[in-house]
Formats: sequence, C-alpha cells, structure tokens
Amino acid sequence: ENTKEGRRLANQMLDVSIRVKAVRPFAVRQMSVLIENLEKFSKSERDGICEVISAAGWLVGEFHEHLEDKEKVLRDIFSPKVLDLPPHIQTILVQASIKIYGSIITDNETLGADEDSKALGEFYLSKITMFTDSNDLEVQERSCCALQLVKCLVKLQAKGAGVAAELMDLFAEDLNPVAPKAQRKVQVPEGLDLDVWIYPQKASKYSDDEDDGNPVTFGGNSLPQQSTFSSMQGFGSESVAYPQATGVSYQEPTHEEIQNAREQRESQNKTNPYYLQGSLPTNKTSTVERKQEMNISDIPVSSLTLDVPLRVDKPSGKKGKKKGGKKGKKGKKGRRVEEEEEEEEDLGP
Repeated sequence: ENTKEGRRLANQMLDVSIRVKAVRPFAVRQMSVLIENLEKFSKSERDGICEVISAAGWLVGEFHEHLEDKEKVLRDIFSPKVLDLPPHIQTILVQASIKIYGSIITDNETLGADEDSKALGEFYLSKITMFTDSNDLEVQERSCCALQLVKCLVKLQAKGAGVAAELMDLFAEDLNPVAPKAQRKVQVPEGLDLDVWIYPQKASKYSDDEDDGNPVTFGGNSLPQQSTFSSMQGFGSESVAYPQATGVSYQEPTHEEIQNAREQRESQNKTNPYYLQGSLPTNKTSTVERKQEMNISDIPVSSLTLDVPLRVDKPSGKKGKKKGGKKGKKGKKGRRVEEEEEEEEDLGP
C-alpha cells in the first residue's frame, strides 16, 4: 500500500496487455477486479498504488469486449469512492464509461432488448453528474460531453432509432494529435470571404438620433431637446452644440453662438436640482499684479510697549546640576567650558 512505484506498475500493466494479445483477455478480467475494489486505492497518495487504477480503467474501456459482466463494471466505475481518486484517473474512468455504455447498448440492440438500453441510459445520466461539478477542468469537460451525448442517444432511442453503431464509430479510429500549425495548411474554400459578414447586421433598436418628442423637465420647467449625443452642455466654459458626425464639415462657432450656448447652459443649471450652485470670483487679476499695486508705505506701523522685559530666566541650578550629573563625569576642561557658557547666558544679549 505504501509503495511509490504505482506509476511504474501501471505502465508495465499497459505494456504487457497491449503487446501480448494472448494474455489480454485475462488481463482485462483482472483489471475489472481492481475497479471493483476502488475503496482500497482511493486513500493512497499521488504516484502511489492508486495509479494502477488508471491502467485498469484504460484497459477495460479499450478492450471492453473481453469483459464478462460489462454492466457490473460500469456500476463499479460510478462508485462514490471514485471521487477520492486524483483527477487524471477520473478522466480515464469517465472516458472508459462511455465506451462500456456503447458496448452494452450494441449488445442490447443485437438481442432486441430496447427497454434495457433505455433503463441503462437513465442510469448513466443519473450517475455521470457526479463528475460534472468537479473542480478539475478536464474531468468537467469530459463528463459534460458524455452527458450531452447520452442525452441525445436517449432521445433517439425513445423514437425507436438505433444509435449503437453511430456511438461506437466515435471510438473506431485512433485519435491522433494535431500539430499546432496544422490550421495554416487548411485552404479557404472558394467563394468564402472571411472579411464579409455571414449574416447582415440588424439595426439596433437604440439609436442616438431617435427623439420621442417628450421634453425633459427639471423642477417643473421643461428643457430644450438636443438631437445629437455631442450636444451635451455643462462641460467647460466654452461648450457648444457640435454638429453630428456626418459628411458635413465642421464650422467654427461664432462669438454669438458661444454666448448663446453659455446663457442656455446657465439657465439649465439654475433649474437643475442636481447641479451645485456657486459663484466664482470676478476679479481675475493675478497675485503678482495685486502685490505690485500695494504700496509698502500704506502698511500701518504701531509701537509695542511691554511692562515686562523680554527675558527668560534660567532654571534653578539644582536641577541643572542633577541633569548634568547624569551625563557622566567630565574633566576640569569640560567644567570650565560649561561655566563659561552659563556666565554668557546670565549676561544675556
């Protein structure tokens, strides 16, 4: 159980089963036993013994004709314990389930057991949803594809159509990888212009040129309507109604048009309850000009008389000595310098 060689064991199981055809039926039957005991592998770590389930799922799906009880293997794949396996193993089991399902309905159509095929389809649809909500993108994509595919098959079976052959044709040929640059080699069919719309564009029901004729009101007063999007007012002091983007060339508005637009904007702002009213300073002279106009001799000067002299007394000497003692011991030279500084402070300016 604690082995870390699960991936190597899975590769060896695949190698022997694919290369040696004589042991393939026996190997597939033994792989079905492993899937029957999924609960013993679901708690193992990644790259542990659970990796053999990936080989078992691939073999029972690819060589399903060697299974003795296909429906039992399909039910074992949909065991709740499978959700404890790593996502890459779940993707293999989902792919194997659709192959086994196709093999079963092929046998039922040969035997004429259509009711069994319908019941199996309902069972498959009820169980595959456990993978559609997976957090892994690959598991989610494969399970959703299988879900929609089986839904279509069930609808066709309800109409009495045979669908087993078409389903098995999906897995009849090898799915080879596609080169990244393969699309460049595909030539464009004749008569196909990729720059032309395949379907004509429909006119939008929302147009900027449409006007319902109802005036917009603010505070009970109706406002004039504008027919163009670019005629919005209130953006800047020189905002005017610009012409619509048509073939007509733009003409610079005259001074009268600008003045009329400004007055119209101001009247709209007065009746607009959402516009913050305010006044701007009318004096547009700069600060430098105002300073030049000011005469220094015009500044009033008054004398200041104080009864108390502007002198700050020095704190008491005890605190000073105590504070100085904390700084540490000093020599004679340092004491003289401090005494001279204290004398200068006592004399004052």
